[in-house]
Amino acid sequence: MRNVLFLSNVGNSDLGKGEESLFPRGYNDIFEESKKLYESGDFYNLEPIILKKKIEKLNNPINNLEVVLYATMQEEENQQDTYYIAKVIKELLIKDFPNLKDKIKIEKVSRNPSDYGVMIEYYAEKLNKFNNDYDRIYVGITGGTQAQNNALIINSVLKWEEKVRTIYKPRNGEPQEDKIGEKIFKILKNEEFETFKKSHLYDLASELMKKFKLSDNWECEYHYLRALHYKRLFDFEKAKDEFNKAMDCANLDDEEKISKELIILQELSKEPKNLDERIKKYGLLIDLLIDNARIKWDNGEYVDFIGRIFRIEEALLRVIFEREFKIGTDKESFEDFKKFLIEHEEIIEFIEKELELKELEPKPTRKVLFGILMYMVKKMGKGKELKNIYEPTKKIEKLGNLRNNSIIAHGFEGISKEDIIMHYNSKDEEDENYIIKDLENIKEEIKKLL
Repeated sequence: MRNVLFLSNVGNSDLGKGEESLFPRGYNDIFEESKKLYESGDFYNLEPIILKKKIEKLNNPINNLEVVLYATMQEEENQQDTYYIAKVIKELLIKDFPNLKDKIKIEKVSRNPSDYGVMIEYYAEKLNKFNNDYDRIYVGITGGTQAQNNALIINSVLKWEEKVRTIYKPRNGEPQEDKIGEKIFKILKNEEFETFKKSHLYDLASELMKKFKLSDNWECEYHYLRALHYKRLFDFEKAKDEFNKAMDCANLDDEEKISKELIILQELSKEPKNLDERIKKYGLLIDLLIDNARIKWDNGEYVDFIGRIFRIEEALLRVIFEREFKIGTDKESFEDFKKFLIEHEEIIEFIEKELELKELEPKPTRKVLFGILMYMVKKMGKGKELKNIYEPTKKIEKLGNLRNNSIIAHGFEGISKEDIIMHYNSKDEEDENYIIKDLENIKEEIKKLL
């Protein structure tokens, strides 16, 4: 006798009569209606129209069959959740297949079923609890969201490899095995890879590339993605090592883009010998920081995004000051910085008045450097030259309380996209990506200044 496991996501079309679903497409109150139906017990005139035929094929004397149904019941109630549909289906399956009474289980999917990354993590956790003693694994991919089905297939194959088969039931047709599953899975591997890559999750994309050899020159692509991963983490030495490995197996088309990356990393890895080299390096770091912040914004990591833009502001203020006055702002230059401010008492008075400070501490803090930038704009006639830097910097300062109350500073409060937009945008700036446009403008301005 073979030990067979059948895993299937439950969808809104799984319950009905004949080939007709109980809940038509676009029906909005599925959760409440299915809950009432289950609690009434008046559902035995219905049937699990998709799952029944699949289980009929698997429930035979040579198979010791176990069934697991994955149904959504999110932490915040959603009217598309399928948990009570699954409860009804379980009762109907037991009626049709009494031998499966103790072998049908329902697993609640409490996380967002449309989020690819979340679903991959969810099914990885769930499937890791199963042992490897099954002779055959069948995965039902007709119900559920695309993200659920993608994640269930990928994690099943990663765990059980060649033992996995897919079962797909086309509308008004018999369940089909394998071939359609293999085609879908091949597409999905590439889709998952592109999703990871698009989200700048280069470490995950590289592992998929290596595991499934998704391109002819997969080894080069693997090392290239690993390099981008380390570059994103500002680990420039590891990034250079991976780019060099990619270069060793690159074709002519790829050599140029890898060379450009290596040249930038060489500059970033150098220890500046003078102030001009230091300013140039800061310019490159600001460019990289802005790219990094954009990734955090696109991926919805708003606390980390706030952390990045305040780091960008600090680096930007240091570059502007050092370029203008030829005085460093690093620890070794603190005395020179202090001497500069003492010799320019009018700057101290201006900053204390503008920022409402009782007494300015002559150190190159973000607040002091921002005050000096204000002085350059309002008293030195640099307004036109520095407009695209000064205006965004003023608005970044308005995000100070969000940062200070978050986990990257002194508190535990969360930060949403709406919080950032509300504090950053002026009344005439309705575009939610206005802050990103400002950051891109800063990149262009830095290139001009340096």
